Amino acid sequence: MRKRDEKTIEQMRQAITNYAGPMTECPPGKARAPAEPAVLKNESVEWLKQNRRAQPVRDKKAIRRKMRMARAMRQRIAKRNAAVLNRVGGSRKVGLEP
Repeated sequence: MRKRDEKTIEQMRQAITNYAGPMTECPPGKARAPAEPAVLKNESVEWLKQNRRAQPVRDKKAIRRKMRMARAMRQRIAKRNAAVLNRVGGSRKVGLEP
């Protein structure tokens, strides 16, 4: 292998180690977990954990529809809770404007 390929593979291993924790290389058939799970505090690790389910959406219409549905749901919830809030004594303005 070329030196550049080895460097790339090492960088990939390092990235996986940063994300998943320390890697233990065991002989075949002797897999074992580390005694204590390592807790990593790294910005990239935290971002990956928070955005684990985030998938890029390339369809503009789908993005708009998703936003429209979320806004409608928020409005329905606000309207449903308005009666309870008024009865309890809280004042919350409920509007249907976007």
